[in-house]
Amino acid sequence: MEISRIQKTKSVRRRSKISIALTFLVVSLVGCTSASQDKDAAQSESAPVVEAPIIGGTVNILTWQTGASVDAAVKTVAKLYEKTHPGTTINVTILPYEQYEQKLQLAITGGKTPDIFQAASTALRLVESGKVLRLDDRIANDPLLSDDSKVRTTAYDLAKFDGTHVDAFPTGTLCGMQLFYNQDLFDKAGVTYPTAAWTWDDFLAAAQKLTVAKNGKTTQWGTTLGYLRGWDGGWQAIAASNGMGSFLDSSGATPRLAVEQPQVESAWQLLQDLIYKYKVAPTLSTEEIFKQSGNSFQSGKTAMVVDGCWQMGPYDNAIKNLGMMTLPVGSSGQSVGPVWGSNMIISKDSKNIDTAWDFLRWWTVTQDAMVPFAKTSAACGSAIVKEFDALLNTPWVNIPGGDACANSLNNVKNFSIYTPNWGEVYGKVIDPTWNTKLLEGKITAKEFVATLKTETDGKL
Repeated sequence: MEISRIQKTKSVRRRSKISIALTFLVVSLVGCTSASQDKDAAQSESAPVVEAPIIGGTVNILTWQTGASVDAAVKTVAKLYEKTHPGTTINVTILPYEQYEQKLQLAITGGKTPDIFQAASTALRLVESGKVLRLDDRIANDPLLSDDSKVRTTAYDLAKFDGTHVDAFPTGTLCGMQLFYNQDLFDKAGVTYPTAAWTWDDFLAAAQKLTVAKNGKTTQWGTTLGYLRGWDGGWQAIAASNGMGSFLDSSGATPRLAVEQPQVESAWQLLQDLIYKYKVAPTLSTEEIFKQSGNSFQSGKTAMVVDGCWQMGPYDNAIKNLGMMTLPVGSSGQSVGPVWGSNMIISKDSKNIDTAWDFLRWWTVTQDAMVPFAKTSAACGSAIVKEFDALLNTPWVNIPGGDACANSLNNVKNFSIYTPNWGEVYGKVIDPTWNTKLLEGKITAKEFVATLKTETDGKL
């Protein structure tokens, strides 16, 4: 059942148009006229015809894989909407992430743009080309969605690809990044469990104690890079906790990466040092060995990992005694993390915009639509609609430190980068240099800074 929706548009469950004639009585009173004069002066006036949105037909959705349980929940919600909105069909296509942007672009180029699709690195380019439905007015005119006492309206900032306008809708939940740890391995090594007061130095010290080597060969690692490798909130969490400002500098004529900040270089160097200097994390090639079972943490070969909220379910299934904690504190005295949401774009060319919008809104503000996600790793976070937070407690309530799911969102920043050419620059310059050079120990963080400054300035 949807929570109190003050201004509710009644769904029309058939394709025929319904016009509503509104008649208003206009009465003119001039001075102290007689009753008969008043009667003569009274006029009835017909208002313009107001057409109710037509909810029905087919809506095609394209998104990427987030995990088996979450993907299944998305399809369940689509079927539930169809059931409660006769005459509608919601087709959901879920692709592997690495195929998503290419196939989305092919669909757009071929004139078959999905009605709804998930925002990726090309979002700003699509906005600038006029292919995206702007949602500012729909949200502002919705008494529930615009009420920050009931809704986490800051979630809309995640969908401001141009920094100003809301061009996508963050459905359902928000999630962050947590520190996951294997209690059994901590107990065996006699290491105290992580606390909210842990610093990144504490993290490193514990990783050293938790690393086990026999005959010169590592049999257990203290940590693995996990999502700290990520470029939309991974390593940035370390840098931000140490006082990094915005990584995207938009003060000039063209945006640029603010790589000269010392916190950036030190965060990059720490990741490399975890592998090659301190030897507390497996190399990327060694980590690849565990890919079939997830990663070295899921395999029980690593004691702790910093990772995204979507891993809570898989980790809880794999680790008998899983523990969780918020991210370590940096030199700023704060723990800073990323925040993510499923930003769904409505195509401006959609032939069924009203139904597409109604579905996304319904998905977020309807309790029945949230229930399927409460049983998945998507529950490791907070609901867009605050009233639904209690639904998200169940999966992690018995995990020690499980409240890190919600607490990780207490101090967050949006690290996602949206510039016209970001996808191309990241794919051709950043990603290969990052993974095959810096994280393979072939160049230093300082050299990586110089490379990015040369190769990305003026090209974003």
